[in-house]
Amino acid sequence: MMSFGWIPSLGMYLIGIALIGVAFRNYLCRTSPSTKDKIDRLLNQEHEAQFVRALSLPEEFFIQIDTSLYPNVEQDDCRKCYQKLIQSVNRKMVNLQGKSNLELKKTYGPQTLELVGEYERNYFEFMDISIQYGQILYENHFLDEARQTLEACILYHCDVSKCYRLLITIYKEQSDFVA
Repeated sequence: MMSFGWIPSLGMYLIGIALIGVAFRNYLCRTSPSTKDKIDRLLNQEHEAQFVRALSLPEEFFIQIDTSLYPNVEQDDCRKCYQKLIQSVNRKMVNLQGKSNLELKKTYGPQTLELVGEYERNYFEFMDISIQYGQILYENHFLDEARQTLEACILYHCDVSKCYRLLITIYKEQSDFVA
């Protein structure tokens, strides 16, 4: 014959699950009015932003690169990378760090969002090429030039950790612990 001693355990388990569900529901009921209000406000702002007229982006919105900060080294690998760097400087760039899509839409209109995204991709590509150039200079023992290049990246608000790690390596090799 089969034993039914497991039925009380199953009952207690199901009651425990039900209590957790009720407690979670109560928690949601307590917190959801403020969460619901936040979501409603955000959706209303998003809706309003959809009707903002497109504005042209002001010139100060774009990053202006000073090419004199990047040394030109006449070694083959360095020269090739430097040429790529100079070509990428001619594209419009923005760093949107600290700006939300909603802010951009409310300020410049939703039509400009895709264009601004392209300008930000140009910035990231420029930073990648700059760091690559610094790496090539470092590998070819042009430490001062590599340092100058990587410090220029930081001047333009680079947040790529590889830039900082390589710069630290150069500082150590040059025994510059103050920088």
